Amino acid sequence: MSYSVLVLDMYDYMNDEANSVVDGFETQELATEYARRRTRAAVEEQRGKQTDHAVIKSMWMMFGEDCITSGYIGGHEVDYFIDNPAPVDSHPELTDWMALDPQRKQIWNLD
Repeated sequence: MSYSVLVLDMYDYMNDEANSVVDGFETQELATEYARRRTRAAVEEQRGKQTDHAVIKSMWMMFGEDCITSGYIGGHEVDYFIDNPAPVDSHPELTDWMALDPQRKQIWNLD
């Protein structure tokens, strides 16, 4: 059995073709962590040098990605992510969703 994450492109959210599903997670925990990291990375992309909560949230809602898996909706944590910037220099794993991508591992034969 494998688990999946639905990735919603907020810019083009009304277009089903803009959304994607990432399959192949071995556990629900890995799928959830991938969804969490990818949503947080999308918030950090919109942050830039911006510090205003409302502006960052508005930018994420227009241009970010929301990731959903069984029992987890990334959008529910967006306010927390905005209020608590990811210290990428000391904890890059907080936003490194690609390291958990099972499709990437298959392509590059990473294990």
